Amino acid sequence: MSETKVKFCADPVKLLRETAVAAEAKSALPDEACVLTTAPEGYELDLGCLDELQAILEKLGTPYLSGTDRSCGTDFLWRDILQNWVATAEGRDKAKYRFILRWISRMGRTPVLGEGEVVVAKKPRDSSPKDSSPKRSVSDPTRWKMVVGKVLKVWEHDNSDKLWCEEIDLGEESGPRRIGSGLRQFVKKEDFEGALVIVLANMKEKKLGGFPSHGMVVCASNDSHDAVELLIPPTGSQVGDLVTFQGLTGQPDDILTSKKNADTIASVMDILKTDDNCIATAGDGHQFLVRGLPVTSKTLKNAHVG
Repeated sequence: MSETKVKFCADPVKLLRETAVAAEAKSALPDEACVLTTAPEGYELDLGCLDELQAILEKLGTPYLSGTDRSCGTDFLWRDILQNWVATAEGRDKAKYRFILRWISRMGRTPVLGEGEVVVAKKPRDSSPKDSSPKRSVSDPTRWKMVVGKVLKVWEHDNSDKLWCEEIDLGEESGPRRIGSGLRQFVKKEDFEGALVIVLANMKEKKLGGFPSHGMVVCASNDSHDAVELLIPPTGSQVGDLVTFQGLTGQPDDILTSKKNADTIASVMDILKTDDNCIATAGDGHQFLVRGLPVTSKTLKNAHVG
């Protein structure tokens, strides 16, 4: 069994389009699609590619970009490119691009078309003492650290018509955080700037179109993703107040993970929604609370939260 060498792909978007054309025509895939490839260092995802990728997957109607039930190098290349997006995507985007997320979830140790096979190295046996403490579910909402923040400044992203760039005060000694949010088509600048918002604060810093974003503004969105609203802290909330969950206890993770089978961002997001009274809840109706009062959306009932 030989190990497939990983090569750099100079133009991932071009390879995606060439692979799609070949797969649809049921002709030979491009050479680069038949080996494992990786994007150049520092490659930044154009968010417009998400719509194109989703359209390609839907048009092919097959599990993978190869046009078959076997993945190809292009599948793995784009899965890796999208890892940062998956880790930082907000609930409304995950609802919109569920088809892409299902495609990503299919890929693990699937065979790659081309010469050779991928060798998965076995991890050495761990002889250290085992932790006997009970393991927390990846969908335990108390692992999220949500904080009341005040939006100090909002401006347009230089390279994306979907992103707002914000400075948000979370009451931290280090000063305001910079956060990117895909809200430009849903939230007006004058409604955003100066508002109190709910921020998911224990995410890794990620670049969104080159903009360093450290956190996520939590919102509610409907199924069709044509209505999105900021979550509203209750009257009397102060910058830095923590969000708790009615009837639940637990300490937030230091940093949330988006690793496969341990994605505490997506797994928790899947169980968040607003109820019939527009109150944000987790699981079986555990309300988001600040100072004992519920966090709400303005009008969206039974909506996604994330």
